[in-house]
Amino acid sequence: MRKRLLILGLLLAVTLACATTQTPPPATPAQNVETMVAATIQSWTATAPSPTPVPPTPPVNGQVVSFENVSFILPADVASIALAGKVPAVNEVDWTLENAPEHIKFQLDGYRLYDTFHDPRILIIPVQGYIEINEGASRSIANLQAILNGSAAPTAENLPHISSFNAGQLFAAQIQVIQFQGGSGVRFLSEYGQYFATANNTDLFYQFQGLTSDGKYYILAILPVSHPLLAVEENPEAYVPEGGIPFPGYENESALKNYYTDVINLFNSTAPDGFTPSLTNLDAMIQSITIAP
Repeated sequence: MRKRLLILGLLLAVTLACATTQTPPPATPAQNVETMVAATIQSWTATAPSPTPVPPTPPVNGQVVSFENVSFILPADVASIALAGKVPAVNEVDWTLENAPEHIKFQLDGYRLYDTFHDPRILIIPVQGYIEINEGASRSIANLQAILNGSAAPTAENLPHISSFNAGQLFAAQIQVIQFQGGSGVRFLSEYGQYFATANNTDLFYQFQGLTSDGKYYILAILPVSHPLLAVEENPEAYVPEGGIPFPGYENESALKNYYTDVINLFNSTAPDGFTPSLTNLDAMIQSITIAP
């Protein structure tokens, strides 16, 4: 049985530009490409740890990436470069999963992992426009607000979902509320599926959803990660490294529930640097996000 996720809308008609200190060449006409704008990038030298989360401690060998009013630090251990651009607005009456206002997308190139299901990316979306045209986003942002204002605990049952995914969240591990400059959010490891599926290094990803303190911007980061004790692919018969958790099959629902519990416990007991890329570096990148008014 194959897992089929429909990641809709956010990847259509994206205009991208390579982050560089040089002036980019004129945009070449191409289908679905309307504009091309360069992000700026500069070298960064590590400093001593800061006692406060804002500003965060920049990672070693990181680069500062900027596009319009957004900037963040890209660790060398995560990706080599960021592509930045505008995603045009989508507002279709009959297909609400992909509905979103015009927003900024950063796509991470030269990412530490390859051949993963998810493309590594960070989206910056205007909140008001998003909740007005996307019912799923409205619910998810409400869940996120409840966690951030303390009226709901950051548990798997209360976590926000990615509204553009036509699938359910199979599990959530390494749940943590983190701050970035001018806002906060929740990050966790997860997979999405339309049926019970294996925990594997093709589908596993780090998810961050956050809000700026003024409530104007919603931040979504989708960043693939891997764990040394997971199978490489989702095939239930794929080799699981020694010490990993074999998939019990689809017949016994109780065994499946125990399987996901064991996977969550495995992830929660793993140090941040036991994942690839390191959760420490992914957290530092998220914490460094700055969105100017």
